[in-house]
Amino acid sequence: MRVCDPPSAENEIAKLDSGAPFVEPEEENASIIYSNCCKTAENVRKTAASAENDAPGFTIAQVSPDDYSVIPDGVQFEKCQLCGGRTVHYTEKFQVRQARGPNATTRRICQGCYTRARDRAQSAVQVLPGTLPLSEVESIAPGSLGRCDVCGLQAAAYRHPGSSTAICSRCYEKLVQAQRDIR
Repeated sequence: MRVCDPPSAENEIAKLDSGAPFVEPEEENASIIYSNCCKTAENVRKTAASAENDAPGFTIAQVSPDDYSVIPDGVQFEKCQLCGGRTVHYTEKFQVRQARGPNATTRRICQGCYTRARDRAQSAVQVLPGTLPLSEVESIAPGSLGRCDVCGLQAAAYRHPGSSTAICSRCYEKLVQAQRDIR
């Protein structure tokens, strides 16, 4: 028996003969009840079970920005494995995939998920107040000295000439906030 099979005329006549009142289906439910494209209940259960087994349980907490690199061919139109978005910008590095197991598939994520993972990792970095005197830190062209020496996640936007330490704008803001909190 199919879940959404239309009722047969014989069944309807039997219902009327049994004295049970016949109730017309509501308009909004009629298309669902009398649909010819519905799956059997058994197939629906199998599909749901296989979807649960295929789901990797992959969360943003498991994403380390260092484990991903930009896709060399540019944006690809496939499903992000975290949020389900339609385009992906980053792919898991080969060594990381191999560490998960020999049959592991490469994970690909979108720009938004990568940014959230990067922000999460940057918020975990503790910038110690007083390590760099703010009066000596100067602004540079972003990316001219490579990545930040503190978090290693963004392009450096500031540097301390005495120690040649390069820091990104986010770590600089943390440093300013930490020194403001001390005063």
